[in-house]
Amino acid sequence: MKRKRAVKLSVIVTAVLTLIILSGAACYAANDISKTNVTGLSIENVDPGSVLESGSTQKVKLTFQDNDSHAIENGDQITVSWPESSAAAYFVGYNKTIPLKAKTNSGEIAVGTAVVSKSGATLTFEGIPQNIYSLAGWVEFQVQAWNSSDQENTSEAAITSGEHSVTAKIHRAAAQTDQPESEDAAFYYKNGGIYPSDTGRIAWYLNINNGAGISGLQKGTLRIVKVIEGTTTPIPGVTFRLTRGDGREIKSGKYSIDMVTDEKGQAQIDNLPIGSYQIREIASPDYVVFDPDSEPIVFEIKETDTEGHIETIENRPNTPDPSITAPTDDNLPVVDPPEPGNPSDTVDPSGSDTGDTTDMARWISVLLLSVSALSFVWYRQRKNN
Repeated sequence: MKRKRAVKLSVIVTAVLTLIILSGAACYAANDISKTNVTGLSIENVDPGSVLESGSTQKVKLTFQDNDSHAIENGDQITVSWPESSAAAYFVGYNKTIPLKAKTNSGEIAVGTAVVSKSGATLTFEGIPQNIYSLAGWVEFQVQAWNSSDQENTSEAAITSGEHSVTAKIHRAAAQTDQPESEDAAFYYKNGGIYPSDTGRIAWYLNINNGAGISGLQKGTLRIVKVIEGTTTPIPGVTFRLTRGDGREIKSGKYSIDMVTDEKGQAQIDNLPIGSYQIREIASPDYVVFDPDSEPIVFEIKETDTEGHIETIENRPNTPDPSITAPTDDNLPVVDPPEPGNPSDTVDPSGSDTGDTTDMARWISVLLLSVSALSFVWYRQRKNN
């Protein structure tokens, strides 16, 4: 009888431990958003049928953005891969760490890094504040194309990220003898060229990666940010009315659109057509000063825009109703002085990192499940005794 109980206990404990291990693996895998958020992958000037010469340097560009299936958050990663040197045709990346910075009205803030190595590239997002929506961006880096054949040959190699892939033909001439430096060599590759005007001099240079860019808003997007005057404290529940300057239809048959700020004090609309617009505040909570006769705010969506438009609007606190606790300077969160290049008015006032909450919740769920299983075993033993 005791042996049977021991066997049952062993089976249950094993099942629980297996669940914990699989849950941990699932948490890790869920961070790779290459399949859901990569929007484009290309090699500059490479079209179907293009042939690259072995040893040539190529520029790779990857684009990404938020979408309905997944909003990019802290801890997410995008991976880019290409064939290793054992393949007939392959690529070699130039070692580089590229900062990912988001543009805001107050300047740029760091939201992650892109690390390029010989065998691939990884984008890791960290430091994204809560008040950034519709994150979109790009990263460019350089690779060398190589063909490992010992005679004239043309073979294909592909660069892949998620569901996107770009394939190139790499040609090796019969008389070509150069190869990439050895595995033990420095990560940078040195190329040389002879000037036509001075054939006795060889110019050596190091290839570098070009960089990256992220926009907090896509072109045609309007975001309204409503805060208490002189602070970063958001004001939810404020209603704005958006109209076109010429009175024409905005979109979908609507000539005016009402926008209400959320708990972060923000309201947003996407895909606005090119034109002049105005926004007017039409309702606010009682604890802030509201002037219905104030002048509307005018802005323009232009063909030449490269990112969206942000309007930060302040309201002064009003004398509050006794039943309402109005935000004041005395009860505002304490915010540490901003570091250079990281304006404090673009960062969540709580200073909290939002990247770990999902994994923490999963581990807590697994722990509770384990405790429940062991409690059940203990109860059955007591009952049988």
